[in-house]
Amino acid sequence: MEKIQSPKNHPPHLNNISMAELIENAKNDPTLLSTINIDDLLDSLEDENTDYLQNKTLKNISDEVFHALYDIGCREDQLNSYCEKLIGYRLVNEVFELHKGKLIKTIRLFNNNKPIPPKLRMHGKVSNIKFMDNGTHVVCMMFSNGSYRNQYVQYKFDEYLTFQKLSDEEQLILMAYDLYQSQEEE
Repeated sequence: MEKIQSPKNHPPHLNNISMAELIENAKNDPTLLSTINIDDLLDSLEDENTDYLQNKTLKNISDEVFHALYDIGCREDQLNSYCEKLIGYRLVNEVFELHKGKLIKTIRLFNNNKPIPPKLRMHGKVSNIKFMDNGTHVVCMMFSNGSYRNQYVQYKFDEYLTFQKLSDEEQLILMAYDLYQSQEEE
């Protein structure tokens, strides 16, 4: 995993620490998050756009997932099961929020413009986004039995609810916002 340089105003123990180590340390000692400057952390992730996480918390992300599932009419048993399976995933409302190379799960909303019963599916890793005459299509490398296959599936973005796996960096940002909001409430 890539090492990140901490900004000059960070404590020395955060210099040259891998993101995975930082996540693990934060999980084990939430007080470490109080030493992290959120803006500097966001700047360190310059190759990844994180605007969609601005001022959101893990609870906000979970609430968005829950309400999306509730709004499409999931039964109570499905709602509980799907929410559990979507822990660590975020709802993708706009195609520009999709990131190539990350896992997604979907629920098809329509078939021939008719609503269908919700069923959660794993599509795989986003490999391409195509803008076609009949809409935006997402191309995914298939994932099954614990590995990627050299097979692809394509789906029409507007006909599905799309949930994308949060990276360790995204989870760290959300944890930092959680801490920030809890400190403001005190």
